[in-house]
This record gives sequence, structure tokens and C-alpha cells, in this order.
Amino acid sequence: MFDFHQETLEIDSKEILINELNHLISEGNYVFRGYSIRDEVLPSIVRKKESDLEIELLYMFEKYGIQHINANNPIDFMSYAQHFGLPTRLLDFTYNPFIALYFALFRQKPNNAANADDNQFYYIRFCKLEDHIFFKYLPIVQTPSDISDGNFSLTKSYIKALLSMQSALNNDEIMREYLQNAYRDKNPYEMEKSSGLLSYFIDTEKTKFKNERLLFIDANQSNQRLVMQQGLFLFPYTIDESRLRKQIEVNTHLIKVHKKLRNPMQKYLHTMGINAFRLMPDLSSICTAVERIVKEERQNKNAIFLNRSEFNGLSEAINE
Repeated sequence: MFDFHQETLEIDSKEILINELNHLISEGNYVFRGYSIRDEVLPSIVRKKESDLEIELLYMFEKYGIQHINANNPIDFMSYAQHFGLPTRLLDFTYNPFIALYFALFRQKPNNAANADDNQFYYIRFCKLEDHIFFKYLPIVQTPSDISDGNFSLTKSYIKALLSMQSALNNDEIMREYLQNAYRDKNPYEMEKSSGLLSYFIDTEKTKFKNERLLFIDANQSNQRLVMQQGLFLFPYTIDESRLRKQIEVNTHLIKVHKKLRNPMQKYLHTMGINAFRLMPDLSSICTAVERIVKEERQNKNAIFLNRSEFNGLSEAINE
């Protein structure tokens, strides 16, 4: 079983991998991210070097796409944007390690990746949720300067949430109000008299922020894809690439899955109902999956045919 005193476990056995993931399920309360190459541990907007365009991208998406989405808070809004290809700071995680494994194995390994491990391994990052910050929504702290112009905007709501977070990180008094709002979001029917629980929550989460723990947002299950993927989001409160990479790596454990396990594990996952047609139930994703599967099957058949041809040629040479 995984030794939590070590940061990384390399696995090249199907049975060991299945046992490890089942053990983590039985332990409970872990969240997972599966990815194929090292840089995919970072959000798309960081990988694409477009962090400085974040707000402009969301404003434009809202302007032209709002009629196509059903969202009433910034996270749902951003999850729609990300689903259809817009770079965001949201990073997909799942409560199910086998779903994370599916996404890790999604693409075949390259042979010439810049990072040597990317040629050999698939990756699963995971951590225990209770050790980190877990909000239902992004809290907003109202200030006297907040003046409504009468026009509701999801992008403006997101900006307020970002500014609230930054203010809380830099001011203990604001942090207390910020965490009070987060607590009320998670416990909407709890009365103020539960001050002991509230104080404990504030003290605990404040310490986590100070120690740069990860922040997870409970997805609102606003679309079928999130439901099927048992998803939630990591929400970085920094999108500086080096700082964020370090924050993720320090706060998570890593399983490296050898590439030779891709085909047998994909077959195993398929028998469990974990495949593209269930996890990504929309036509554009289905078309992408169909194309990928057909191409890979053709490549595999060609490889088998070539190997047989080489064997037959060798046999003929020997017989001569």
C-alpha cells in the first residue's frame, strides 16, 4: 500500500494499481487528478501562458456565450467556458481514482517528450480533502466601494470574488469576514449561536491559507459531464506558474503508472463503465473519442501486421 511518507509511487503491475486505487477509495475523502504529461498538473490558462488574459477572455465569453449557458455563479460560469475550450484557472479533480486514471490514460505516450518521465509514465495526483480548504462557492466580502451599476455580470462577480480573496490573504480582519461568509455558504441553516463551530472553522481554514494549502470548490453539478465525472475543481489563488506548480506538488502525492499498463487498464475501466461515452456525454466529445479510438485501433492492427511481416520475412531468410 502507498507509503504516505514518500511522495511518489511507481507502478507497473495492473493488480497492484487496482489494489492501490481501491485502498484509497476505502480510506475515503481523497480527491484525484489524472494527466498524461507533466505540465497538465497546471490549469490550461497557465499552460498556455495566457494568465494575463483571464478577465478579458471571460468578459468576451460572457458577451457572446451567455445565451447558451445556465449558470448563476462564477464557478459554474467558468466550468462551462472550460468545458468548451476556453482557458481558465480551474483544474479538474474527481472523487473517483479510476476516473482520474481514465483521463491519465486518455492519450498514447509520445516518444520524444522534453521530460523523460512523460515518455514512460502516466500520472495521478491525489490528496486528502480534509487537509485542504473546501468551499461550496467563492466567498465575496462586500466593501463600501461596491456600487452596483444595475447590470448583473458573472465576470464582475468573479472579479469581486478574486479581489475578496486577495484582500483576505493580506488582512486578518477581512480574512475573518471572508471565512464567515464561506462558513454560511456551507451551513446556510445554522444559526449564529453556533459560534464555537464557526470559530473553529475560521481558525482552521485561516491556518490552511497561511500554510498555502490547496483550495477546492465543490462543483454545482451544473452539467451532465460534471455529474458523470464526479468532479470538483481546484481553484488556485495564485496563477504564477512556478509558485503554483510547487504548491500542488508539495500538497499532493503522486502515482506514476507505467505506459505498458495503458491497454489492459483501459479494457478494465471499460468493463466498469468508465469510458469516453459515459464521462463526456455530448456529441462533440463523442466524435473526438470515436476518431481517437478508430485511429488507435488501426495503428495497433498495423503494428501487429508489420510484426507478422517481419517474422515471415525472417522465416523465409532462414529457410533459404
